[in-house]
Amino acid sequence: MFSLLLSSLMTTAHAVPLQLTQQGRVLDSNGAAVTGQHDLTFRIYDSASGGQMYWSDTIAVNVTNGYYAAILGADEVNNPLDSSTLALYPLYLELQLNTNAPMTTRYPINSAPYAQMAGTAEVAETVNGGLVNASEIQVNGLQVIDGTGNWVGQPITVDWSQINPSTIPSDIIDGDDNTQLSETQVENYITNGGINLATGSQVNSSDIVTASTFGSYLSPELADGDNDLLAGLSCTPGEILGYDGNDWVCVSDNTLDATEVGDYIANNAYDLNAGTTIGGLDIITSLDDADTLGGLSCLNDGEIARYDYVNDEWYCDADLDTVLTEA
Repeated sequence: MFSLLLSSLMTTAHAVPLQLTQQGRVLDSNGAAVTGQHDLTFRIYDSASGGQMYWSDTIAVNVTNGYYAAILGADEVNNPLDSSTLALYPLYLELQLNTNAPMTTRYPINSAPYAQMAGTAEVAETVNGGLVNASEIQVNGLQVIDGTGNWVGQPITVDWSQINPSTIPSDIIDGDDNTQLSETQVENYITNGGINLATGSQVNSSDIVTASTFGSYLSPELADGDNDLLAGLSCTPGEILGYDGNDWVCVSDNTLDATEVGDYIANNAYDLNAGTTIGGLDIITSLDDADTLGGLSCLNDGEIARYDYVNDEWYCDADLDTVLTEA
């Protein structure tokens, strides 16, 4: 049988999760002080007996003449003692020494005066400096900033009459002259109405030719903005335009004479069509080196080569003109 003398219980006003410094003295059933290293198990309940357990931890402590000191909630990663647990008031602390039965008396966890002041900060009307870490922000019970940090309150309106004119940027003080138009909007403006471009405007780095550009040296009928040099021509079907050295005129599309055609053919090489003939005879384009007269041997003076249609062969025969002359 062991008893616990609780000498002090205080809170530390640090950030969540919280830590409690718990001190006390453990005596055995004979009133003798416990000493040495022991395991102390701390449990927090919602009732002085029975009830629901909210938190527990077993801590190895050194006990001197029965006195010990332990930090509850030191393991902030694996077993934190956070503000959500301590907010479940009222709370009671139970202690167990080693494997003995828990001590029958549970001690209420009360706030220290400084902790009471810290609790007042939870409903503070103003926050000056420091970091505020909240899951959401509400005003009069209505959410204005959600858990993702987005504004969900009433739409923010601006009273333009309260703007100081001296703070308006110079590029918009005249009514916003830097409006950004899309490509489609620009094309609609250009194609749906006439635009007076500034002098010096270009298209793809080339100057734009206008009627006034030629007005100083064109004839009156061409300086009216039409600039159609061919408007007065009336050609018949098949005619083409030709320049006679002074003006454009209608000419036939067949103006070459025989001499001009002959000069073109005689003085230039042409690739004739494969079916081209001369006087109805095919043009031979490949050479045949076969010598059909190679076998003739004309021995007498004055013989000539003659072709025998019956026998389809060449032969040597006397030249009749030579024979008659000699006779």
